[in-house]
Amino acid sequence: MFPQRGDFPGPQIHHRCFVSVLCCVFALLSGCATIKTENKRKTPRVIWSVEFEGRNDRGQKVPLKMSQSRLLQAIENVPTPRLVRWTRLRLTGRFSLEKSRRIFKSDLERVKQLYRYYGYYNAKPRFVLEEDKTTLTYENAYRNYQRSKVILYVNEGKRVTVDKLEIDIQPKNHPQIKEIKAQLRKLALTKGGFFSTPDYRLSKGQIQKRLQDLSFALVKVRGQVIVDKEPSNPTAEIKLIVRPGPRCSFGGLQFIGNKRVKKELLRYLISFKKGQLYKVQALIDSQRVLSALGLFSTQDFKPQLDEVRKARSGPCYVPPDSKRYRASKGLCPIPIKLELYEDQFQSIKVGAGFVIDGQRNQIQLGINWTWLHVFQGLDTLTLDAKPGLAFLPDIFRQYDVGPDATVSLSFKRPILSINAEYGARLLYRYASQVGSADFQTLSPSTWFSLPILKKLNLRVSWNVEVAFGVQNPLTLERENYVLDYFEQQLVLDLRDDILRTTKGIFFSLSLQEAGLFGGKFSYFKVSPEFRFFIPLPAGMVLAGRLQYGLMFSSRNFTPEEQQEVSERDALLAPEERRVLEIVRRSPLTQRFFTGGANSVRGGTARFLGPLACQIRSQQPLTQGTTSTGRVGNQTGGIVRRIGQRDSVARAVPGAGQRYAGARCQSEAAEVARSRFGDLASRRSGLPQGVYPGSLGIPSDAVLQVIPMGGEHLMLGSLELRIPLSFILSSFGAVLFVDAGLVQLVPRIFNDAGELAEDLRPSVSVGGGIRYHLSFGAIRVDLAWKLFPDSLRYPLQQGFEVHLSFGESF
Repeated sequence: MFPQRGDFPGPQIHHRCFVSVLCCVFALLSGCATIKTENKRKTPRVIWSVEFEGRNDRGQKVPLKMSQSRLLQAIENVPTPRLVRWTRLRLTGRFSLEKSRRIFKSDLERVKQLYRYYGYYNAKPRFVLEEDKTTLTYENAYRNYQRSKVILYVNEGKRVTVDKLEIDIQPKNHPQIKEIKAQLRKLALTKGGFFSTPDYRLSKGQIQKRLQDLSFALVKVRGQVIVDKEPSNPTAEIKLIVRPGPRCSFGGLQFIGNKRVKKELLRYLISFKKGQLYKVQALIDSQRVLSALGLFSTQDFKPQLDEVRKARSGPCYVPPDSKRYRASKGLCPIPIKLELYEDQFQSIKVGAGFVIDGQRNQIQLGINWTWLHVFQGLDTLTLDAKPGLAFLPDIFRQYDVGPDATVSLSFKRPILSINAEYGARLLYRYASQVGSADFQTLSPSTWFSLPILKKLNLRVSWNVEVAFGVQNPLTLERENYVLDYFEQQLVLDLRDDILRTTKGIFFSLSLQEAGLFGGKFSYFKVSPEFRFFIPLPAGMVLAGRLQYGLMFSSRNFTPEEQQEVSERDALLAPEERRVLEIVRRSPLTQRFFTGGANSVRGGTARFLGPLACQIRSQQPLTQGTTSTGRVGNQTGGIVRRIGQRDSVARAVPGAGQRYAGARCQSEAAEVARSRFGDLASRRSGLPQGVYPGSLGIPSDAVLQVIPMGGEHLMLGSLELRIPLSFILSSFGAVLFVDAGLVQLVPRIFNDAGELAEDLRPSVSVGGGIRYHLSFGAIRVDLAWKLFPDSLRYPLQQGFEVHLSFGESF
């Protein structure tokens, strides 16, 4: 008899079964663990390199026609990056790329698809995994690993050629069939040429784009490819079926998303109108115009082609199986939807920058506030503030520190009916110069801009400049003046990209006329500029610039001022009198200057040209102050003497001439001797065993060189811009040569009939590095002077380093 349920208590039976099962599991796990510990641990295998080799049918090595970069992108078994080799492998040993056979099979399939994509239908790839026999184990690693090398052998075979190319236009009796056939020539695929999937897709896209440019918006292109994989001669037969459909026009325009910008303003900006022939380029141009406004984060034109194709009657209906063309009355209208998403109309931008130069170091803060669509007329109000601090060194690298700030308020508004623009600006500037040559200007202006042709623009402006405290660098006199002038600027811009130009030309012509309504100064100024950009192989660009400037000026003196000037200049030498007359007759702010990061990079900013030298010193003064004091029963005045120092400047004669540099250098030597003489006397007066420590330079006399500018400018630059995409796509290098000169007045010969000394240009060569961003380039340039002239340009070093933003031109 078998025991029945209930003869034994249930909990006892469950307890015994559970203990038995637990013991069995523990024993099994113990045995597995023992087996695992007895197995020898394998060294992790790392794919150290991947090689590609071509093979023919005989197994001989042949060069590959497919680029190795494409093959490397197609496979998953990529080599270990170098940075990983020296970090994760060397320090932690946690990076292993041992792939399974399944991964290798999938890689082979991807390689086959890659070859078929480019027309190699008989390609036979195979992988071989080899161990690196040189160092199987990397002894210096914390955890040993084994290097492996993957070799991909490929028998590419012959490439497929196009044996037959047929283009079938349906229907056969289309009224514009001759015009359509003319657009089907010179496609990417040609009879007798090689076949590839990219060329096949490109040919279909070329047909569709060309017919859409002929207003066939509903065009359809279908294709059929038959490939014969005969190893000795693989061929392809291609048939393209083209259904142009009816000719189309622009239909109604529907706006979606615009809330604050009126539809009437947008219609002025859009280049196409209802009823015009359909053109894809018109949609692209309109989208570009709306994007330039800055009012919308997204602007997207969407032709409703799918809805039009659903039509079953009317001029847009085309039966799918029609063999004969059915003439329709009128054009097929294509409705357009314009989706707009308005951006923030007000924005604030803050930035900072600095300038490091041989004669001027400056830090600057930039604040920009922009308000778009101010008065509901697509207008723009902009406030720019650039406060800064300038550090101007002298010969002993003692710095003259002063503020340098620019503040501008500008307004512009388009005239949509004639595609023009007008605006106004108020500019304030505090310019920090060496010594006491600081000055301030307040300049209101108004302008009008009109496009003459598609890329040719004319800008006319009227400007007023109110200057305060402008110092004459020769006589150290200060004056205030009001200057008004008209300016016309003609600009032809055919560059492909303003920020990162690779091809095109740029030409500008600027004219200025001052003194038409009176004032102290009258002048005529002309300045043409030409730039060219030529693309070269390997992504290089040859860029050049030529600039010329000429100024004719005169000073309007009153009779009293003329007599005073004549009496004062009677004691000067003829050459010094001539230079002083030229400097007086033109305003300092309108002369030509050169040198610096954006012109001749071998010189410091604005310092390649006529210069003036000044000796500035601190002279002691004595002031007396009187106060009331009481001694006993007597009350009287007590005089206290306070020692103070006053800044006195003295101009070195001969400015603007070649020998002026020699005079500056002799004066500099005299200043140096006085400084070190004071230092020696101060040291000799100290008690024995006492040292001066950090006394600095005791004398307060300094030599300062001040640029004067001139009325004649010639400038030229040539650059070879080289991309460094193998390092990073944003990196680039530049090799350049610059040449330029500035004269007080244009002259070829001096009074003695010899070639003018200031006609010889300053030439510099060098190189630089560029890091391109979406809004410009950060650049570092190092330039050396060729044939330095210390007599013309004293206190200048043989090389200059410039760190700046944006290309030089």
